[in-house]
Amino acid sequence: MTNAPVTGVLLAGGQSRRMGVATRGLLPLAGKAMLQHVIDRLRPQVGAIVLNANGDPARFQGFGLPVVADTIAGHVGPLAGVLAGMRWSLAEAPQRPWVVTAAGDAPLLPTIWSIACGPPSTAAPDGSRWRAPAANCTP
Repeated sequence: MTNAPVTGVLLAGGQSRRMGVATRGLLPLAGKAMLQHVIDRLRPQVGAIVLNANGDPARFQGFGLPVVADTIAGHVGPLAGVLAGMRWSLAEAPQRPWVVTAAGDAPLLPTIWSIACGPPSTAAPDGSRWRAPAANCTP
């Protein structure tokens, strides 16, 4: 990880109703779990990573990340995971005022995800200033 003022929140708290598996991010892809692909792509971009997941956190023990459950009961959707990640970052990484989120089952996460959605003052590789509107980066 870097000293970037950004916490990465990996959202893996869904119920996976459409796929019929307990945790999509644990499904294998190219020899490792999809979630590991996401972690590998996000780690060099952020200063801290927390995993948002409901249910038994032990299933994620091998990833070496803190796991935080939704702070709103009832599986109300991904925004509950974003809120849980923001609360974790405020308590555990207050020096990181930005939060970037990514789905735990999106193994092709861009390698410039946190740069693309960073603070408005973030410079793009060509020196211009930009933000990716599809990214979720929250102060």
